[in-house]
Amino acid sequence: METKHRSVGQDIENKPDHIRMPPHTAAEKVHSDGEKPHKKSSDSLFWWLPKELQLVLCTCGVYLFYLGLGGYQEKLLTAKYGPDGATFPSVFFLLACMCVGNAAVSFLQILLFKPSNNCPFTNFAQIAIPYLGGMVCSYSSVAYLDFPTQVLAKSCKPIPVMFMGVFILRRKYPLKKYFFVILISFGVALFSLANPKSKENTTTTLEGIGLLLLSLMFDSFTGPLQERLLAAHAPSPAHLMLHTNVWATIFCFVGLTISGQLPSLINFLGTHPEVLFRFGFTLFV
Repeated sequence: METKHRSVGQDIENKPDHIRMPPHTAAEKVHSDGEKPHKKSSDSLFWWLPKELQLVLCTCGVYLFYLGLGGYQEKLLTAKYGPDGATFPSVFFLLACMCVGNAAVSFLQILLFKPSNNCPFTNFAQIAIPYLGGMVCSYSSVAYLDFPTQVLAKSCKPIPVMFMGVFILRRKYPLKKYFFVILISFGVALFSLANPKSKENTTTTLEGIGLLLLSLMFDSFTGPLQERLLAAHAPSPAHLMLHTNVWATIFCFVGLTISGQLPSLINFLGTHPEVLFRFGFTLFV
């Protein structure tokens, strides 16, 4: 009886693939402490820092830049220019500068981190419409509303946002979340109305209330539409910011032309060219 001898190499080659495959690939190797290696995230500028510190930095950055931008924009829109005391004539141009700055920053982030994107450019237009519409109505309503009305409306913004999430995304929120949103809105409104500055402006018109309601309506669509787009195509935050603001910039110049603000804007900038230097801060904040 003959005995067949096989080499070790032949024995390994004849084994099934699932036996010969190593248990872990290079990307799945585990450190000696049992934790997976830290991976670079293309969605964060602070990817090398712990997540807790990233959260603190991003939260502080949001408050810092939004407060700075709000104060600076208010100064731009209410300041008196020249001996005739002219005010800045175009909200669309101000928002266009903001959108250009947002697009530039997000484009720089894409160049640095190269995140992936499978979402068609045209799909971002549906987000840009309510995104821009909310800002236009909000800025335009300032001239017609007193301070308490503005505060109350902005404080109640989470309520329509949540309801649109129910209707658009078909979400079901627990009752305690509705309670928390209403409680937070009431608390913010109460705290803000206690400010002595709330007595400065005392004029409220139906036109201002209508603009404010339109602003809340637009804002309530923006968040759910963003979430639906993220669920369907999963674009990176940088691509979402870039393409949304590119569309918003296009719509700003369309609105600038249709509203008839373009001739007055050109005349104002020709008379007060120093205003252009003040928009440098707005571009990147």
